[in-house]
Amino acid sequence: MNTSLHRAAGKRNVVLFLVCRVFGMLVLTAPVALRAAVTFHVNDQTGFTTAMSAVTNNTLLGTETFGGSALGTNSNANPNPPITQGVPNFPYNSGLVMPMTVQSNSLGGSASVVSMGTILLAVGPNSTRGNITPVITIASTTNSLDWIFSPTTQVNGVGLNPFSINGAGFSNIVISAYSTTGAFLGSTNFSADPASTQYLGVEATGGDQIGRINFWSPTAGRLPGGINASLYATPEPGRAMLLGLGLGLAVMRRRRRRDQEGKWENES
Repeated sequence: MNTSLHRAAGKRNVVLFLVCRVFGMLVLTAPVALRAAVTFHVNDQTGFTTAMSAVTNNTLLGTETFGGSALGTNSNANPNPPITQGVPNFPYNSGLVMPMTVQSNSLGGSASVVSMGTILLAVGPNSTRGNITPVITIASTTNSLDWIFSPTTQVNGVGLNPFSINGAGFSNIVISAYSTTGAFLGSTNFSADPASTQYLGVEATGGDQIGRINFWSPTAGRLPGGINASLYATPEPGRAMLLGLGLGLAVMRRRRRRDQEGKWENES
């Protein structure tokens, strides 16, 4: 009799365990499936800043203008990548101000992963190339440009003014966003000019943080990039909630198992 009870209880525990696992998977995956991974706010700075303000505990870390260059008007330099925060690399003799890294990507328009490319091109305000403030871009048109953000920074939004220098007027550039784990979040075709007069806000909306933004120019001879990188960050969304859910399910299973064991002892 006791053996039969133990077998029946064991089956019930297995069923309960499977139900909890399925329920947990549905809870954890459903919100992600219903939300886009990234939203691009094209020439809508107000909409982007409003979206960033709506995120609990979100903080504007600051803005990287790329104005810390030692280059004068119409001057160029070819620093070896990467250029990063606080690390001297001429013409950025004090490095960048914000927690980010700028480097070329040898994979060009297919830069699904980080692959350090050739030397960069740093340009002072330049009447020939068209930029009115210092910029960092690629030196080789076979490369693309990466902005990289550390997972510890937990960036969930980047506002910027894209550019496409080395030619007159507007040209199309492709701007792609990747998570801190390298997952592709989304991309947009953006019409940029040399003077960086347009605006783009990149908002992570699928529960990921932004680990990398890639700039690629399909237009021959044009060099892409961005200035005025405003970084927004917040603690990783949902981590505490998901951890609490997992612990709650474990406690529930443990209590049921304890109650069943007490019942068997009473019946025996």
